[in-house]
Amino acid sequence: MSARALGGAVLVEGTDALRAMKFGISAAARERRRNGMNPGPALAALLQVCDEALSHNGHQDRPDPLVEEPSPVEVIDSATAAELTGYTRRHICRIGDSLGGQRLANGTWHFRRGAVEDYVRARDATRRSGGVPSDAA
Repeated sequence: MSARALGGAVLVEGTDALRAMKFGISAAARERRRNGMNPGPALAALLQVCDEALSHNGHQDRPDPLVEEPSPVEVIDSATAAELTGYTRRHICRIGDSLGGQRLANGTWHFRRGAVEDYVRARDATRRSGGVPSDAA
């Protein structure tokens, strides 16, 4: 751990010294916010410099990002679910729980598109096999 004064500047060398400096700056910024004061641009700039110095070899002082981003889930309403299944909206609302739907406070239903499409595939497979589910054969 090494820190030296160089005229009007300070040279901080070593990861331990940088982490200690970052910890102190972070504590000062946190304390200012806790007391209702803005930490100011000087503390923000010092924290950024610490982050840059600590990440010079590619490491960052934060968690690794997810390797694979989760795919977004498309949410559809009962009218769209009715179109996908060939049923009426009224029937979709009747079987909403079977489709994995969620009834909102205002009475409308929302479904995951993938769940409705899975239901349609399973229904069609059952119809093609004469009423026997394909996994039971």
